[in-house]
Amino acid sequence: MSQPPQPHVPAPQQAQLPHGGPLAVGFPNYRSPAPSPPRRTGLVVGTVVVLVTVVFAVVGFLIVGGRGANSPEGAVEGLFSSLADGDSSRAHDLLCDELRAQISEDQLMTPSGPLAGMQEVSIEVGDATDLLVPGQEAAAVPYRVTDSLGNEAAGTATVVEDKGWRVCGFG
Repeated sequence: MSQPPQPHVPAPQQAQLPHGGPLAVGFPNYRSPAPSPPRRTGLVVGTVVVLVTVVFAVVGFLIVGGRGANSPEGAVEGLFSSLADGDSSRAHDLLCDELRAQISEDQLMTPSGPLAGMQEVSIEVGDATDLLVPGQEAAAVPYRVTDSLGNEAAGTATVVEDKGWRVCGFG
């Protein structure tokens, strides 16, 4: 015959203390240490990574944003390529201050814009020749833009150096 289960009675050494923790057997006055505070290493590292990324993005934007092209030919080719790609913001950045004040980004993409009615364009840019403009470095750059239908636009762009080369007029 089996005996009925006996209720468990804690030994005197295992009695609960007023603070709630059991006493260790054999060490009557031992108290457990307080729990460790939660570690926030992941939060700190994540915050630092986000802040560094934001700083690099802002510095990169300030360095690259609004910069002209590296050459007079690059400014003209970049302008027409940006227009052909529908990137009015980049095209507007490649205009000199005077022209940028006269033409909005939206006007660059209108049917009366530089590539009006042209689709799938190819751009040919000739070699730049220096222009004499007092107090500023400038060049004339011949260009030819042809679309898939055979439509052609040709001329000479006036380009000035202002934090990079920028288109300042067409002739």
